Amino acid sequence: MDVVYRRIPQVAEVSLGPGRVVVLRLDDPAARPRALEETGCVIWNAIDGRRGRAELVSHIAETFEVGAGEIASDVADFLRLLVSLRLIDEIRIETPTARPVEPSLR
Repeated sequence: MDVVYRRIPQVAEVSLGPGRVVVLRLDDPAARPRALEETGCVIWNAIDGRRGRAELVSHIAETFEVGAGEIASDVADFLRLLVSLRLIDEIRIETPTARPVEPSLR
């Protein structure tokens, strides 16, 4: 089973120019706006409901021209933070399993 990340629909976002976005959970009166800058903004914009952690790490590494191993734990920590703030969800998806190929009848 794999995990992909998606933004929660109840989150509003306002872009404040390149490299900065402010997000707010609209259905929580106690929620505070969160400013995501630079790397956080790039990660936020890459969360599309189709990418898992490895794909996000790869995208961020390519964007900033660094090794994936250098940033993997930081990206994972940031994703956990976004989940804990209820700004994104982790969606578990079934990974198709390979079926044995049956011999054809001749």
